[in-house]
Amino acid sequence: MKLTAETKVGIIVFLGIMILTYMSFQVGEFRVSKKTGKSINLIFDSVAGLSKDASVQVAGVEIGKVYDIGLKEGKAHVNVRIYADIDIDRKSKAYIRSAGLLGDKYIDIVLGNSGDYLGNGGTLVSPPESEDIGKLVGKLSSIADDFKEVSTALKNTLGGAEGEESIRRILENFRDLGITLNRMVDRNEERFTHIMKNIDELSGHLNQTLGAHREDIDQALTNARTASTSLKNIFRKVDEGQGTMGRLINEDDLSENLNQALVSANDVLGVKKKYRTFVSLRNEALVEANDSKGYISLQLLPRKDKFYLFELVSPEGTKGDLTETRTVSHITNRGTGAGSDFFPVDVTQTVEKEKTSDRLMYTAMFGRRFGQTSLRLGLEENTGGIGIDHTFFGKRVGLHFDLWDFEGENSFGGSAHAKIRADFNFLKYFYLHTGYDNFLNTEDSSLFYGAGITFNDEDIKDLFSLLPVSR
Repeated sequence: MKLTAETKVGIIVFLGIMILTYMSFQVGEFRVSKKTGKSINLIFDSVAGLSKDASVQVAGVEIGKVYDIGLKEGKAHVNVRIYADIDIDRKSKAYIRSAGLLGDKYIDIVLGNSGDYLGNGGTLVSPPESEDIGKLVGKLSSIADDFKEVSTALKNTLGGAEGEESIRRILENFRDLGITLNRMVDRNEERFTHIMKNIDELSGHLNQTLGAHREDIDQALTNARTASTSLKNIFRKVDEGQGTMGRLINEDDLSENLNQALVSANDVLGVKKKYRTFVSLRNEALVEANDSKGYISLQLLPRKDKFYLFELVSPEGTKGDLTETRTVSHITNRGTGAGSDFFPVDVTQTVEKEKTSDRLMYTAMFGRRFGQTSLRLGLEENTGGIGIDHTFFGKRVGLHFDLWDFEGENSFGGSAHAKIRADFNFLKYFYLHTGYDNFLNTEDSSLFYGAGITFNDEDIKDLFSLLPVSR
């Protein structure tokens, strides 16, 4: 079949359209690097704003393009094709930058110099501080918000009639201050002139004095230079080991002997360094007895596992030295009705009195520490006694048990005096305490609570350094 000219033209046009369509689809996937370049992978925390076909540059020169962008394990993985003849060092760093404030994003690679280069398919992890223009814009927005808040505060403070009135008063105060200063200067102009004249005269006298004693000043400077030279010579000789001082500094044996002598002298004279001194003041409020006791404690620690405890104790109002006074009296009844059950003839009356003393009591005990537990032995509140202490939680909590007056002479119940106390240190120097006192004597026992303060007193330690204390 013979084709007409119109049919041939139509076929050619159709084929041209098909070829153009095919090439359009192929151009979008065309990469020079597929044939001549190499592929490397870049890992970023964020690639916000970066798109495919974005430029990859080194020192501002394009060396490749972004081929693919993906997400893996929460990180952005960017595959780039490098078509330039360049080696990428493994210590290189990749950053996402912007061409201007609102320009397109591109990848900027800063080359390293380790000498170890990435091969085809190699991976380069970008530093976490890669540039993100969005963060910069966010910071600028935050700064703008701060400026807006400041301007709003100024507007609220200075705006309106009240603000205008405040500004007007400030300006008036400045004006009044200027007027006052002018008046002060006017009234004291003559005085200021006199002061300046005195300063001029003083300057003249100084010049005359310096001129009259210039030779003495020059001689003093010469002597100072001579002394400096002499000192220089002395230090040179010391450095070279000449003389007693030079040998002392440069010879190790002499230096060691002197150091030992100083240590021995320090041990003899520095007695206060043997002891650590702690002072404690506390008060106890007795609940059942409706009374209180006060304590002043001094603790000396010659070493970590050994201590001495001294206390002054104020007695309770109903305690102290107990004494009994027995009075017996006889009464004879001879009146009407004498001899009955209600009115006997002979009556014996007995009166018993208890007397207390308010004199201070004292405690003197020796203690040893075994880890967090301490044992004490000695005198406690004027009688023999023992004590046990234990600390918890880094000495924040302390538990104390004391037993004294073993025969019960100072207690109404006749049993030994036993006491348990718990301390709670809530600040560096202050503590609270509570416990149960004299719980072996029911008639004389009482719950108590109180507070105290403890501190390390260096002044008391200095006083004890003057006493002859033996090891």
